[in-house]
Amino acid sequence: MKTRVGVVDYGRGNLHSIVKALEFIGAEVILTEDANFIMDMHLLVLPGVGAFSEGMKGLHERGLDEALYKFAESGRVLLGICLGSQMLMSGSNEFGYTSGLNLIDGNVLLIPPSHEHVPNVGWKQLNHVCADINLLPFSSLQKYVWAYFVHSYYCNPANKECVLATVKHGNNDLPAIVGKNNVFGFQFHPEKSGVGGLAMLSDFLSLA
Repeated sequence: MKTRVGVVDYGRGNLHSIVKALEFIGAEVILTEDANFIMDMHLLVLPGVGAFSEGMKGLHERGLDEALYKFAESGRVLLGICLGSQMLMSGSNEFGYTSGLNLIDGNVLLIPPSHEHVPNVGWKQLNHVCADINLLPFSSLQKYVWAYFVHSYYCNPANKECVLATVKHGNNDLPAIVGKNNVFGFQFHPEKSGVGGLAMLSDFLSLA
């Protein structure tokens, strides 16, 4: 039986690429904005691009925020991508403070100044920060993985043990993968990151 992956549609962003990437690696993908279907999924993806406040508004209007809480509480794995990863946090300072899902304690902050400009756009190498790489839930990080980024804000967990991998931006090491228990966030776009991105999504499927 194929792993059934729900992709949450809350009216923000083009979801075609992530759906196709998951189908390519063998998942049964269900794109849904119906909170009632979410608990039927083996795994869940919260994608998205754009402003944090608009993303949270889209979730709340559809009752998807409560559905995401219940899914996470069930112990099944939830993966946020780009804006989706940021919405897993307690809140964001983008355009004034907006509360997030608070599944990972910490806030979303503007990338600090450096000799590289903001937004952080392009291909960057992921650097794992786990002391024991064998404990990483994403085994592909044992190899060199390059990923595609497009973001001006980043996740800043209160507990730095929630940072699983970083990306270099100027003199700063920004969190690229965050995680707590069964909830994970990719700041990069795995669906646009070639072979490495597909490998990371395959690791995600293996967590079902």
